[in-house]
Amino acid sequence: GQEMTLEHALARAGEWHHGQFRRGLSVPYIVHPARVAAAAEEIGLCVDAQMAAALHDVVEDTLCSFEDLSREFPARACELVRLLTKWWGDHAPLHVKVLHKPIYYSRIAADPDALALKVLDLADNLNDMVLVASTMRKWAEKYLAKSDVEIEPLALACPAAFDRYARARDRLAFALQKTPRF
Repeated sequence: GQEMTLEHALARAGEWHHGQFRRGLSVPYIVHPARVAAAAEEIGLCVDAQMAAALHDVVEDTLCSFEDLSREFPARACELVRLLTKWWGDHAPLHVKVLHKPIYYSRIAADPDALALKVLDLADNLNDMVLVASTMRKWAEKYLAKSDVEIEPLALACPAAFDRYARARDRLAFALQKTPRF
């Protein structure tokens, strides 16, 4: 039977992400999708979108497959996870990223729930980036620059989540300004 609760999605995401930590932090990885799910709830997204928020990284970052998800979660939640999941790796060659990113973002932009979830996800990433700005400066600067190019247009199209994105982006820019360059 399919469990239709956010609690179930968070519990399963916690199992799949077990032993993983946020890059550069000693924070268990599950804290990130849990915060994105809480933000999704706060801005009034449906339960399927909240579940997708909890599960948004499991296919990309764990051994969980889309088939595993579809056995346990509603079709809409699974569809949103699919929209949010990159089908190329972080270490893919630049020409692959250049080819696939516009398709990825256009699919997300075409679905209001996926768009809101992506903006909330990126806002949470930016907030974590603030915590590592001094120790992982190059990465934080690169992420901020990428956000300005790729994310700003998405965020502007999503008024419900835009404020969170803008505040997080400004926090990171400020953290980088006051961090000395070595």
